[in-house]
Amino acid sequence: MSRNGLIVVVVIAVAVIVSIYVTFGRGSSNNASPTPTSSVATTLPSSDLASHGAVLFTQYRCNICHTTNGERAAGPTLAGLYGNNVTLDTGQTIVADEAYLRQSILDPDSQIVSGYGPSVMSAALADFTTQLNQGDTIAALVAYIESLK
Repeated sequence: MSRNGLIVVVVIAVAVIVSIYVTFGRGSSNNASPTPTSSVATTLPSSDLASHGAVLFTQYRCNICHTTNGERAAGPTLAGLYGNNVTLDTGQTIVADEAYLRQSILDPDSQIVSGYGPSVMSAALADFTTQLNQGDTIAALVAYIESLK
């Protein structure tokens, strides 16, 4: 890699780290955790659940690392992910179904997508563990990801 290419990679990496720190950093007095949402999964049609998931996607700042348009970012894109094969860093290929997505949200380091590093998503979600386990949060996020065909 050329020196200029290496500089670009380092600058991007630093920008991502700073962005994550500013957004999730414990030292910031403005770092309010997202407020828990009410449980509505059992009564919402799937399209409403996906809409709720879209709100949560932004509220929990998933959009900082994951794109919904197919572009590569700090985390894998979610566009067209649901129902398709994913290659893990172990070389295993699995289907990105509801179980995979649920597991990836709740235990991000258990199934790392090839080409991405461990501990990034788990660190980013550390402050949101309680909220993620409440009500319909996971179901709504999965419904939203499924809608990104």
